[in-house]
Amino acid sequence: MPDFEKDTIRLGLSVSNPDTRPSTAQAPDAGVSTATDAPTAPTSSNARLSLSHLVDLVQIQRMAEAYYRVSGMPMGIVDSMDGSILVSVGGQNICSQFHRLHPATAQHCKASEKLIQEHIVEGECYENKCNNGLLEIGIPITIPEQQLATLYLGPFLYKEEPLDFHAYTERAQKFGFDPEGYRVALGNVPLFSKETVDSILVYNKAFILFIETFSVKSVHLRAEIARAKQTRSALEKDKALVECLIDAFPNPMCFKSMDGKYQNCNKALASLLGKEKSDIIGKTVFEMTEHELATRHHEMDQILCRRPGIRIYESKLIDGEGNLRFFLFTKFIFSDGEKPINLVCIMTDITHRKRLQGILRLSHEEMEWFFNATHGDPPG
Repeated sequence: MPDFEKDTIRLGLSVSNPDTRPSTAQAPDAGVSTATDAPTAPTSSNARLSLSHLVDLVQIQRMAEAYYRVSGMPMGIVDSMDGSILVSVGGQNICSQFHRLHPATAQHCKASEKLIQEHIVEGECYENKCNNGLLEIGIPITIPEQQLATLYLGPFLYKEEPLDFHAYTERAQKFGFDPEGYRVALGNVPLFSKETVDSILVYNKAFILFIETFSVKSVHLRAEIARAKQTRSALEKDKALVECLIDAFPNPMCFKSMDGKYQNCNKALASLLGKEKSDIIGKTVFEMTEHELATRHHEMDQILCRRPGIRIYESKLIDGEGNLRFFLFTKFIFSDGEKPINLVCIMTDITHRKRLQGILRLSHEEMEWFFNATHGDPPG
């Protein structure tokens, strides 16, 4: 049987029918190794989970210690993936200081654990007396499609079954154990009536059901977290794509929240204003330009919020170098179908056009003055 005093622990269990009585068989003792693998969600038959990643082993260990103080029954939980001990309480010297130290009796321990693992099934427990003469009971801890661990009770002995001291004396002589020390260790092995063991089994099956239920919830939570990470990753990729697209757009553009704060802008707008994008995001138009111009833009935004649609207007802007520029502002509201999300603004530079219009207007006025000066007023 596993040496719960010598080895270190980790955790695993499962039982569904608290009224199942243990079956009986003769067989040797069991062995334990240590190690853990990183868990993955059980989405296929070869995906494996470790109980140590699904429950808080520190709290399970505390519950096991409280249980042992009341019942006196040794208990351990062994991981089904790697044989590491997850939880342990009540380890016996007869195992750690005698049976585990001699190759022959240690082999009895390993054979007993192997037998229990071969016979336990979900919802049932299996009782075995090892070839070292001690009893233990194994109960599986499972989730759908996988056994996570095994809960072991023992070693112990039944009060109703007379202890064969002669057989233990012969065993001590055969394997070279210190007779007095072996006798003391044997005397410390807990004795229980069969009725008491039945009650202990009822408790431990309920304990296992608690662990299994929590483990299933943990599996579902891990799956939800994995899906959330995938969704977040997809959203981040989409955000990066949108960022790339708006930065590639040659016209200055920006996105405002419905309360007027810049939520994003492209490189063209940042370059126009002579600022970094981070200097713009989170600010309002009143923080980015002179008050008179800011007031006009704010008023147009308010009109658009009251009457959604597409609004186009001309306005001036002072660029990052202090030059007066003219732009055609195209604004509209972006919504999710139910409520407005952003106010979108796309700017078209019409400075050159405005200058040409000014030149043409000036030429027209000069030509009109020249004609009037040389010919008088033109006929009506």
